[in-house]
Amino acid sequence: MPEATLSVLLRFGKKLAAIDDQVAFINNICSDDAWPIVGEIGEGKIEGWEAQQLLKEIRSRIKRFEQPEEILAKVLSFGDQFETARLTVIPGGETLESQRDNGVIGFRSNWHFNPEEIARLSVSPSIGSEVIYLADLIEGSLDCTYDKVDERDHVEAILDRLPKVEGLQWIVGNTTSINRVLANHLEETGVELLPTVYTRASDTYNHPTYGLRRLFVGRLCSRRVRVDYLPPSRSDGSVGLFVLGVPA
Repeated sequence: MPEATLSVLLRFGKKLAAIDDQVAFINNICSDDAWPIVGEIGEGKIEGWEAQQLLKEIRSRIKRFEQPEEILAKVLSFGDQFETARLTVIPGGETLESQRDNGVIGFRSNWHFNPEEIARLSVSPSIGSEVIYLADLIEGSLDCTYDKVDERDHVEAILDRLPKVEGLQWIVGNTTSINRVLANHLEETGVELLPTVYTRASDTYNHPTYGLRRLFVGRLCSRRVRVDYLPPSRSDGSVGLFVLGVPA
């Protein structure tokens, strides 16, 4: 590796260490729109293949719990639905395309890979983190929405009701992170999660006629997951909330 590139990596490592939310920062600079930032970091001295290597190094960083086994034990102690909690690791920087091409998970439909649809999707890369998850949707979340609609629960209300654990925060996962958790669970246990239901994701699809839609993920069957969309306020009888517990 050229000396200039090594110097850039060392300086970048020091800068990254001083940032509180490293995962958000990494996901941001790894997005397609942020490629010019990589060039700025290298001050024009990094070749294309070297920039790719830099991105690979950045994406390999994982945000971890300080005491993962203790935090998992605390979640398990809440009983009932939390007795199924498990710990897994999500690699950072995965996209729908890379998950398909690398065989992480199969897809039951391919609409989101069509060129005319890609520009309408806002799907962030997987988060790069240790994660605690449950084996099903949160109880009582099956009819939740992203907005306060009628008397139904919305996503934030459900998250607020979940047990508080120091060092952990419950989040709505993005599509790629949920896919990875489903794939990891299947690989580790042989069991398909969410085989008959969907979970709401944080990503969106801008429908050419009807406007903003939220993505939802599920119906994992024969190792293939379905990714589709609904209006933020709409719920059908099979969409709920599959939460991820990540380092706070």
